[in-house]
Amino acid sequence: MTSTSQTTAPEGSSPNSCNSCSPDPSKILNRAKEVFLRPKEVWANIYAEELTLKQILVEYYLPAVLLASICSFIGSVVIGTSFPIVGTIRAEVFPSIIHLIARVGLSALYIWLGAKIVSFLSTKFGGNVSEINAAKALAFSFLPVALAGVFNLIPLLGFVTFFVGIYSLYILYCSFSSLPEASTARTTGLYLTSLVSLLITFMIVGAIAFGVLPQQYDQRKTVQSLTNGLSEKFKGIDQEKAQSFLKQMQAIGEAAQRQQEQGAN
Repeated sequence: MTSTSQTTAPEGSSPNSCNSCSPDPSKILNRAKEVFLRPKEVWANIYAEELTLKQILVEYYLPAVLLASICSFIGSVVIGTSFPIVGTIRAEVFPSIIHLIARVGLSALYIWLGAKIVSFLSTKFGGNVSEINAAKALAFSFLPVALAGVFNLIPLLGFVTFFVGIYSLYILYCSFSSLPEASTARTTGLYLTSLVSLLITFMIVGAIAFGVLPQQYDQRKTVQSLTNGLSEKFKGIDQEKAQSFLKQMQAIGEAAQRQQEQGAN
């Protein structure tokens, strides 16, 4: 088990104070860039920083989540998603605003709750990870994928967020490997156990939260769009020819069935 010395807070300030707790876009981008490009080397400096949970959330993580949520809102409500035959489907405005607020609130809850889970599980693997270092690992590992959520502005580019999210799992592993209070010999076990526990917990919390929220998409409008799209698609087809074709296909199917029955006999 290794330990890392903490830097001294400036005179007259407290490590737990957040007098100038305000997001700085350049600081957020730089932190996301360094963990994305140097996931193995950056964590020693990050764990040595004196940050409170409020600073981690307000100065770094939540602004990125808010930006991504706003882009998702614009992409789903204003631009919409295009589907073959159905056309463009757009989400409802008011439910989407509720979902936007819920995403930001749940993101804060996930970091707070996740830090407690990781800290607790670390004691089962020969370590004693502090909740603040666990919060750093979670928030900063997923900061790049939070920023990648801007691609949701165009729903068809949402796959970019998915791939960055997959890479963020590797960043998270690197963060666990550098945890100062974790047992280096049992890092993989702590990582896998924490990952499974976090996924299950977040899925349950998310399902409960979004289960009580209004639906973003009006099902009646979606069905109507599908009906209209199909009607428009087959509008120019000659009905008599279509019925004749169906009868021919039915006759072919019956003939094939008879041959199969004769072969069986």
